Amino acid sequence: MAPLLLINVSNVLAYFFLLGDNIYTYIQAGEDSPYLQAHLTYVSPAIFTFYIWIPIQLLLGGFAKEHVTTIHWNFVGIVALNCLWLNFWEEDLITLSLIAIFLMVLQLSYIYRELEFTYLPYELNDDPIDIVLDVVFIHLPFSLYHSWSAVLLVITTFTIFMPEKIDETPSLIEVFVVILVLICFELLAAMYISANNDFAGFAGYSVILFTFIGIAYEQEYIVIHLTAIIFSLISATYFVISLIMKLRAPPKKQDEDM
Repeated sequence: MAPLLLINVSNVLAYFFLLGDNIYTYIQAGEDSPYLQAHLTYVSPAIFTFYIWIPIQLLLGGFAKEHVTTIHWNFVGIVALNCLWLNFWEEDLITLSLIAIFLMVLQLSYIYRELEFTYLPYELNDDPIDIVLDVVFIHLPFSLYHSWSAVLLVITTFTIFMPEKIDETPSLIEVFVVILVLICFELLAAMYISANNDFAGFAGYSVILFTFIGIAYEQEYIVIHLTAIIFSLISATYFVISLIMKLRAPPKKQDEDM
């Protein structure tokens, strides 16, 4: 096993590399930058949706200083794939960007599963501050990151396999596919809340909710627009109800089933 110090240093360097690449892309955004809505489709959200990168980047800064045994070198690999996706997209190499984001989602899914079902970092009698820091800087950023990467995977896939948006009159097939994607987004959002042992799952859910709002804001075709609004309302309602139930539920010891 590689020394912990080497892994920690690599995580920090990878974090600053990702931060620099995102900042550079935003400042020097050209016409092919995702921040300027290059390759618009009927599932593309509004520009403000991409600002979800800000909390992800900030929270990952806290993780980069920590070492989690279940993650090891995976964070470095994720950062590399993330930067490849972004730069391939800017160079209009969409097929390569799809491969990069697909591999990135797979790797993030592995980390997400390990964090939720294998990594049990605290018990109820631990220091509350340690519990909060663990949730905020380990579980929370990867919940956000995984959810947002799934959104990027859908956007990239649409760019390749669906016609680029040139007007507000999509075909019946395009409308059907968009609605199917929105349903899948809602199912994914519900998974984040049901699968999490803590409140970090609400972060992943909020990304999907924010994406629904962005799609409703961006898409003017009435069916897609109204469907996105309906899913936004459903998601917001489910989010509030689930949060209230989570707050009222008695705490569960993580070692009950061990």
